[in-house]
Amino acid sequence: MISKHLCRLILLVCFTAFKTSYSQEVIDIGLQRELFVDHHLVDSINGLAFKLNKPQEVQSTNIPNGYYQTIIKTDSLYRIYFRDILAFYKGEGYDGNLGEITKSAISNDGYNWQEEPTGLNDSITNYISYDPPFNHNFTPFKDTNPNATHQYKALSGTRASGGLYYFYSDDGITFEKYQEAPIIKNNPEYYAFDSQNVAFWSEFENQYVCYFRRSINGLRSFARTTSPDFIHWSEPVNIFPNLPGEHLYTSGTQPYFRAPHLYIALATRFFPDRSNSTDIVFMNSRNGLTFNRTFKEAFIRPGLMPERWGNRSNNVTLNVVPLDTMYMGIFARNSLYKIRMDGFASVSSNFEEGFFITKPLRLKGNNLEINYSTTAGGYVFIEILDAANNPIPNVTDAISEKLIGDEISRTVTWKNLADLSSLKGRTIKLKITLKEADLYALKFNE
Repeated sequence: MISKHLCRLILLVCFTAFKTSYSQEVIDIGLQRELFVDHHLVDSINGLAFKLNKPQEVQSTNIPNGYYQTIIKTDSLYRIYFRDILAFYKGEGYDGNLGEITKSAISNDGYNWQEEPTGLNDSITNYISYDPPFNHNFTPFKDTNPNATHQYKALSGTRASGGLYYFYSDDGITFEKYQEAPIIKNNPEYYAFDSQNVAFWSEFENQYVCYFRRSINGLRSFARTTSPDFIHWSEPVNIFPNLPGEHLYTSGTQPYFRAPHLYIALATRFFPDRSNSTDIVFMNSRNGLTFNRTFKEAFIRPGLMPERWGNRSNNVTLNVVPLDTMYMGIFARNSLYKIRMDGFASVSSNFEEGFFITKPLRLKGNNLEINYSTTAGGYVFIEILDAANNPIPNVTDAISEKLIGDEISRTVTWKNLADLSSLKGRTIKLKITLKEADLYALKFNE
């Protein structure tokens, strides 16, 4: 008869074998930056937690108050496109009404804004376009496709217009309609298109991607379609990353500018039973189809100002942009929020030391760069292991110095290694220990 102790041992061996087998998927991390916004790199974690970091509102002047804003950073300036209402319009306020107009504002530093003198209209300084119903949700983007024929593209349209129309521009100011028919057509089975619909060129997928508003299962959500040329689009696929009973008014989906394989989404969460109030949640996707909800709570709250608790009063501007080498800007109507570069989330420790071990990584670079922050008494400490969580054979002390400080880009130094060139091409794991510290991102470099 098998003893209880032997049964337990057999179960433990089976569980360990299963866990080891599960962990053997090797990640070709390459030289791309990886943010700790999910468990993508993490195999096991002990004494640490994933933390959603909250942006801080900072002083700014004259940020537009218009709806469905999009910000684009060029080499020389920041530009916000937004919807406004003609001052003399007294008609009905339906989607795509005759009073809606698209305008722009510009800034040299991201903090101080002014109307852009576009020179397109004698009486409206910052005029971009007036073409109802396409001013309701006019959403441009800078086309980074290396084969693009126009530098800027835009989508706009409502259910009533039959779908989304394609606009193009070479300067980001003068836009023309590609054709008098939608390129993404309305499906009468769904209520769609009536908020901000976003498109971009995906370097990761090598195609255009569009996330558009769609009502799914009675809830506001979004769908996705793709295109090789921005004219011919695939059959839409419902995404529906909603939690039970949750309305997502806009998706705010975009490739993160420092890691374009990673899509982030600053989605507007909508509460129709609470006076139509809204806040912002953070999601991410690594394949464009499945969105991760590691953090279910609000990323940006309405805050202390009473007017932000009104009907649909919180919608962030599409696109997160760099303000300088240390901070990113998240814009909203009349507001600017600042957050650390790469710092949407982090693996974090409190006073007690904790650690995590990564999944197996195929090492390509010669050096490891991290974005981290410690207290004066804290530290980050990194060990290199093999795929079985053991020290690397024939490599003495592949252990880092204790890293203390607060840096966006720190090249890890090792006690007995000049760099990681001797391990190039091998499969490794990283054991990363934190005490009173946050780790936001890592990246291997040549």
